[in-house]
Amino acid sequence: MIQLMAFDTAPKTFPNARKTRRTYLKWFAGGIGTILVLPVLAALIALSSVDPRKYGDMAIAAVKQSTGRDLKVNGAMDLRISLAPEVTLHDVSFANAPWATRSEMIRLRRAELKIALAPLFLGEVRISRLTLVQPEVLLEVDENGRGNWDFKEDRESRPTKPKRVAGAPSLKLHEVTLENGRLIYHDWKAGKRTQLALAHANLHRPHALSRRLQVVIAGTLDRKPFQLDGTMGPLQAILGNNSWPVDLTGRINGAIVKVKGDIGRPLDLEDLDLVVDADIGSLSDAGRFVGASLPKLPSFRLQAEVRDSGNVREIDPLRVKMGESELAGDVRIEREGKRRKITAKLAGPLLDLSEVPRETETAPHPQGDGRVFSREPLPFQMLGNIDAEGELTAEKVLLPGRDRLEALRVKASLHGGRLRLDPVGFSTRGGQMNADLDLDGSSGKRGQLRLSVVGSGIPAGALFSLAGFPQPMSGGRTELRINAFGSGATMQQLMASLRGHAWINMGPARLEGRGLDLGADVFTEMANVLNPTRQTDPAMQFECFVLNVPVRNGIVNFDGRAGLETTKVRMSAEGTVDLGNEALDLAVRSKAKEGIGSRADSYGEVSRSR
Repeated sequence: MIQLMAFDTAPKTFPNARKTRRTYLKWFAGGIGTILVLPVLAALIALSSVDPRKYGDMAIAAVKQSTGRDLKVNGAMDLRISLAPEVTLHDVSFANAPWATRSEMIRLRRAELKIALAPLFLGEVRISRLTLVQPEVLLEVDENGRGNWDFKEDRESRPTKPKRVAGAPSLKLHEVTLENGRLIYHDWKAGKRTQLALAHANLHRPHALSRRLQVVIAGTLDRKPFQLDGTMGPLQAILGNNSWPVDLTGRINGAIVKVKGDIGRPLDLEDLDLVVDADIGSLSDAGRFVGASLPKLPSFRLQAEVRDSGNVREIDPLRVKMGESELAGDVRIEREGKRRKITAKLAGPLLDLSEVPRETETAPHPQGDGRVFSREPLPFQMLGNIDAEGELTAEKVLLPGRDRLEALRVKASLHGGRLRLDPVGFSTRGGQMNADLDLDGSSGKRGQLRLSVVGSGIPAGALFSLAGFPQPMSGGRTELRINAFGSGATMQQLMASLRGHAWINMGPARLEGRGLDLGADVFTEMANVLNPTRQTDPAMQFECFVLNVPVRNGIVNFDGRAGLETTKVRMSAEGTVDLGNEALDLAVRSKAKEGIGSRADSYGEVSRSR
């Protein structure tokens, strides 16, 4: 029959030849299909006799070998036979570190595994989908800074070197879905607790040949909603601490953070090659997100390229923009064991301090006990933790009010616990100021302070703005020389030991409006004395101001060394100011000029102590 079909092709001999060929094709296809289906049926029959706990025990042994801790399946292990077999594990737990606050590091209500059938013939377990229902992970840091995810101690505590688990198949994972998960991070050393709740998370391969996972995550961080999406490398790369590519975008509390590149050692967060773009939006909102109370600040954006090379991490270029302020530069971090050396350089056309609310400025505010200078120990030991060098330059600096600085330059260094700012310099409206500071905290407990400030032709309004009290003042060219030395473990001790000299000479200036708002009743009274007609003629015209006072053991001596003159009165001060005890003992004399009247003649004493 086959021979006739093959060699006698005359159509008239076999009028039903086309129908016959179609029949044989059906038989052929059916035969091939049977050949393909039979192994599948055989595999399904074999799977029906498989005890899922056998492979479960293999997984448990592999985890024990890798981490030194126990993985337990406390509930049932179910196997559902189909062309895509499914295994369900109930009540799964993973042991915690011995010192942790609870016995389980991970709790899982249910795990559902959908397994690809064909790869089983090759000895490979390919999990096409893994669904984790209500997982709960507890990460803890003890008071010594040790994390419960560090398995080194658990592995080393084992009496013998673990052997390879026999018969364990290779494992590949293609999709992971989390439902109603929770992660708790508790840092007992820092006293911080953070909770991450995942309403839904999905990680999957877009196609079979893809080496990256598509990521979609939605949840809350400390009850604040966030989203994360993009692509990242396989989870095996993280577990193996191997190169892990990322291209992720996170959105949280109005902020958008994008990270793209490669993390060479993801478990150590080292060997980075990343591009970072963080558009924070409102820093005050970001502060509330991390539990910090910040005033309303302008929008903030950071763009950087981060690269590691051996023990050196470079952030270059680095661009920072906050409101109208804009700086660019680079940062270099060198690691030598536990010690770090940081080198930074930033420069920009504008630094706008007028956008910073006054409550964040550096004017001293009383402590809870009513004192200006705290008796709490200063953290000098922190100065010895790192070495650093930095330089900041800005073409223009806008101050609160209407003053501005030009050509700002700040150069800082920190080595062996000794901080130096040298130089700090700027110009403003033809004036020039330079300062340097040396704070030696190398002992870790006490600091030695040296401060020098030299100014020439500085407008008085700019000085008030720098001090945190912007005033509507014009003119007032000022010459000043300040030298100060001190030592102590607290700010109060530094002030009590202060010694040095201050000389200030201010020329003619005009204060518009009611002005001279320094936030204290004593200065308001002084303003009333300086301008007796303040209620009807609020503007104040200064002729000059001179201060030439020594400082000894925290006591400023004003005797015959301070005087001020306006177009209406002359004023002088005598007495002392005790910085250490925060006490005033001053006598202020004022004399009206001709035509003002005797109402401006006065003698008053100011005496106040804590």
